[in-house]
Amino acid sequence: MNSLTLTRLETWAPSKPKMVLAAFFSVFWAMAVLPYLVQEVSEELYLSVGSYLQLAGDAVVMALGIWLLRDKADWVLFGSYLAIFVWSTVFANSGSLMQWVNGSRTWLPMLLMLPLMRYLWATEERRRAFIYWFDRSVFWFLCLQAPCLVEEALRYGIGDHGGGSLGNNMSGVVSMLVYAGSFYLMLRRWNPEWNYLKNLGSNWLLLALLLPTFLNETKVSLVLLPVYLFLLVPVTKGYGKRLALLAPLFAAIIAGGGWLYFKSTNSTEFLSRDAMELYLMGDDLALNMIELLADNDIMERSDGGETDLARGLKFAAVPLIMERHSGSVWSGFGVGQFKGGTVLDSTRFYRDYDWLIDGTKMMGMVWIVELGVPGILWVLAFFLVLFRGFGHLAGRQTRFQVYLWANLALSVIYGATFMNLPFTMMFVVYAYLSGHWPEVMQAGKEVAS
Repeated sequence: MNSLTLTRLETWAPSKPKMVLAAFFSVFWAMAVLPYLVQEVSEELYLSVGSYLQLAGDAVVMALGIWLLRDKADWVLFGSYLAIFVWSTVFANSGSLMQWVNGSRTWLPMLLMLPLMRYLWATEERRRAFIYWFDRSVFWFLCLQAPCLVEEALRYGIGDHGGGSLGNNMSGVVSMLVYAGSFYLMLRRWNPEWNYLKNLGSNWLLLALLLPTFLNETKVSLVLLPVYLFLLVPVTKGYGKRLALLAPLFAAIIAGGGWLYFKSTNSTEFLSRDAMELYLMGDDLALNMIELLADNDIMERSDGGETDLARGLKFAAVPLIMERHSGSVWSGFGVGQFKGGTVLDSTRFYRDYDWLIDGTKMMGMVWIVELGVPGILWVLAFFLVLFRGFGHLAGRQTRFQVYLWANLALSVIYGATFMNLPFTMMFVVYAYLSGHWPEVMQAGKEVAS
């Protein structure tokens, strides 16, 4: 091969940073849009191709992360993952290799997004390119949700179908992504020389893009709105006084958001104590079923029916199940119970406790059931590394990190958000950027100039 041919190949061949950047945004937009588009064409079509679409997205992110794995902390996390998860799934619970591989799709994309971000943040040129495309992607993602959520509300009515471009039954996930994206862009565009009201007014569109989330009946918006408003207040001299002066504004906005939610969902009865108990613990029939099963030491359901128990009731059932399986607290039941166990390789645990796995899922329940205590400690270590919890405070955007930790807490008790690839990708990026905020702002300035 002559030098002229080599020169032409070098000219046309994309560089490694461009390949990684293109792959990241291609996967994100494919997974953030295709579910909605396919489901709008045919629900049956999505049921047949949706799992393969998710598998492809997970595979690309995992391949990129393994390819870019360099940092010692990431190697420690990856090696400990292999040790804990293989032991828990294959040895302690005699799970199949297919179950371990497929179930790892819940965890490996989260872990392997970290080396991907380290690579994209390693040089000034890569940082500028990433921030340029990332900020625009966040903004257009927010804009896209408005027509999608309105169309879904008109087509299906107000309810969990309102998952925006993420597709049906992703209402909680899309609401959390919309609030997180709006909060991130607010911080990016915040002018420290302006007061709170002037900054909100200057970025009114970011506030307006929150409104469609009240059309999908997800109650998480009622929690996120006050957190969003409160954490936007800069923690500087006179912080307490500013909070006191802004309290009436917060109350008005929160009341307006609550009115919009209850008006659109026609669910004012949710404010009552009985309705709250029903939402958290289910009705008497479901509660009696759990008590009956526990009292008779029978947790399997043999009627073959479909049941979606309340979140609190599922959390209450988990320790009852673990009591029946010696050692499960220290090993869990193996990965794949909530993903692979329902699609490719049905596990024994799923066959026995499908009533627990089907329907509503929360990350706290997923982690406890699949991983036990060692896995929970691993997850905690991962998030501490991701948020630079072992490093110095310098360079952090503390308010953003608090906001993200609040989102993580909601994920533990509210929904299985990290089983959705777009959420996982965006959360890891936000968390990483929150720990490198001066570089984020500098890269943004260089892009703008």
